Amino acid sequence: MSESSIVIFQMGNKSYDPKTNTHYDPWENHIWTSLEQARKWSPNSEIIVILDDDNVSGKENFERLNVKWEKISNLKPRYDVDSTGHWAGDRDPLWKACLMRPFYIEEVMRKHNLKNTFSFDNDVMIYCNMDEIALKMKRLYNRTAMTAEHENALIFGMIYIRDHQSLMDINDKFWIMMNDKNNPQAAYDMYLWKRVQNELGDAYVNTLPIWVEGDLAKFWSFVGGIFDPISIGQFFGGCNNGNPPGTLFRHHYIGRMLATKKWGFDEVRDKEGRRFFMVVNKETGDRTKILSLHIHSKQLKKFTS
Repeated sequence: MSESSIVIFQMGNKSYDPKTNTHYDPWENHIWTSLEQARKWSPNSEIIVILDDDNVSGKENFERLNVKWEKISNLKPRYDVDSTGHWAGDRDPLWKACLMRPFYIEEVMRKHNLKNTFSFDNDVMIYCNMDEIALKMKRLYNRTAMTAEHENALIFGMIYIRDHQSLMDINDKFWIMMNDKNNPQAAYDMYLWKRVQNELGDAYVNTLPIWVEGDLAKFWSFVGGIFDPISIGQFFGGCNNGNPPGTLFRHHYIGRMLATKKWGFDEVRDKEGRRFFMVVNKETGDRTKILSLHIHSKQLKKFTS
């Protein structure tokens, strides 16, 4: 029996490309690559994709990769998130999907009795066995833990969720904040997650290790590595708006770390020949495994194992 599960949320069969102001097929472009990578490193984890349209390109890969799917129309979350109307007329479904996601993850975890669930954006690559990570996570976190982009925003580079009850109080708080007409950030999940953390505390939303030094490095040694919120992936592969590899944002926590020139990266392979990446401290030579990469450019095939 697997110790972990993975739940991915995907709305629509079109993704918006800000470079060309057009749309493309995210399944063909990168979602299957992300799922295949997750299965390569976590052969026993239960994987479920929540989607609104099961007529996707490469549908045969669900069976090939032993990935289940749940259709949004067949799920009944506790709140009608779409009723807020935040996204009327928005050509890019990203923000709508981000705010709908935790409510549907809660429902799928309840329906399938999932424990130790990991979720992440569909352009994230995994380089670790989630069963092994889950055994550590349930010793560290009471309910959930998530990657931080910087001190004021949490992001779905990776989230750990102990069980569906762990999301209930968080989603109750989300619903109140989303319907606050005086909240200018009510439609943006990364700021709402941080606000929930601030108001309810780390017992509800904790922070996963994203670096090996400083305030956002907690537990990295016990976990055995770090999770990339988005900054390392942008540095490696650039951004989907055309920013090239080497992009470094100093308002990001990791961006500030990299700006010190103290850190580098290395590409290695394990005994099974699987490729992964490490952070290198240039002063000490210490190396730390990167457990996941968030590839913002959507060019995931460049980072397969």
